[in-house]
Amino acid sequence: MLVIIPIHAKNAPLFEQIAKLFEKIGPNANHDVVVLTCPTVLEEGQRFGERISRLFREVKVTVANREVSDLMRGRNQMFRQAAEIAAEKNLPWIWMEDAYPTQRRWLDMVEAEYKENAALPFLGCIEPAFERARDNDGKFIEGQFADKGQFMRFGVYPADFNFSSTLLRFLGDISFEHYLRGEIVKQARQSKVLATVWASVEFERNRSELIEGKQSPTYESSIRKNAKKTANDREVAVIHGCRDGSLGFVLLKKTFLSPDELAIEKRRKDLEKQQEEIDRLSGELRQVTEERHEFKREISQLRDLNDKLHTKVEELQSSREVPGTETQIQAYESKLAKKDEVISQYRGLIKSLEEEVKSLKKERTTLRSKLTKLEKQLEPA
Repeated sequence: MLVIIPIHAKNAPLFEQIAKLFEKIGPNANHDVVVLTCPTVLEEGQRFGERISRLFREVKVTVANREVSDLMRGRNQMFRQAAEIAAEKNLPWIWMEDAYPTQRRWLDMVEAEYKENAALPFLGCIEPAFERARDNDGKFIEGQFADKGQFMRFGVYPADFNFSSTLLRFLGDISFEHYLRGEIVKQARQSKVLATVWASVEFERNRSELIEGKQSPTYESSIRKNAKKTANDREVAVIHGCRDGSLGFVLLKKTFLSPDELAIEKRRKDLEKQQEEIDRLSGELRQVTEERHEFKREISQLRDLNDKLHTKVEELQSSREVPGTETQIQAYESKLAKKDEVISQYRGLIKSLEEEVKSLKKERTTLRSKLTKLEKQLEPA
C-alpha cells in the first residue's frame, strides 16, 4: 500500500503533531509513503519526511509541480500528480489528507480489506453528494445545495487510476471527490476500517468512548445543521475529516496496542464480564438461600405452635370440668386450620425457592465452566 500525504501552506502547521502521532503508533514497515509538498513549505515537508522515515519501508519527499495558491485548484493538481506517482510505483494508494491513523498496524488493516474484492478497485467512505446549487446562468445560489447522488469522500484508489480515469486530466475548480464521483462510485465499496467525520473541529472522546467531532459551520452547514458525528477508533484504522488538529490531540492520549495485545485485552475484558456475572449470580444465590433459611425457621416456629394448639385441643377435649369447652375447642380448631393453611403456603414458597436455587446453581456452574475455558485460552497468550 502507498500512502500519499499532501502538505501545503494551510495544513503544514499540523504536521509536527502528526509526526508525533506516527511515531507513537509505530512502524508500518511493509508500506511506502510519498510526502507530496508544495514548494512554499518544502522545509516542513522534508522535516516531516525525515521524522517518519524509519517507520515505513520507503519514505520519499516529492515537490508538487505547482505552487498551491488557490486551495481548490491546488489540491486537485496535487491529487492528479499523486495518481501519476502511484501509477509509476504500481501500488494502490490512500490520499491521506485531513486523516489520522488510529491503530498500530493501520495500513495492514486497510490493505487487507482492500484485497478482499479485486472486482471493485475503490474502497472508502461513500456518502451522499451535495454541491452548491447554481441558477440558470451558472451562478451559485447562496445557502442552497443540490443532491448529486453519492461519492467517495475519502478512500483508497487503484494503482492504474491515472490511466483508467477519463476525467482526471480535466480537474478544475470543483473538488476531485465530487468531479470524479461518476467514475468512482460505480466501482467502489463501503469500507469498514475507514471512517469520515467531515468536516469537523473540536474533536473529543465522548461518554461512550467514541471519537466525536463538532461540525464546522463553514462546510455544507445548511445540510449538516452543525451536528456532531462520531467514529469508533477501536474498530477503524483511519479517521478522516479533522480541520483543526484536535483529533490529533485526542489520539496522542491513546494507548496503542498491537493486534495480539488487543486480542489479550479483549479476552481480559470478557473474563471480567464473566466474573461480574458469576458474582452477581452468587449474590442472588446467597440472598435466596438466606430467605430459604428464614422461611424454614418461620415454618419450624409455626410447627411448634401447631403442636401446642393440638396439645391444647386434646387437653380441652379430655376436660369435663371447664365450662364452654366446646366453644374453646372450636376456636382453637379454627386457629389450627389457619396455621395449617399458612404452613401449606410456606411449603409451596420453599419448593419454588428451592427450584430457583437449583436453577441458579446450574447457571453458576455453566459460567464457571466458561470462565475456566477462557482462562485456559488466555494462558498461552
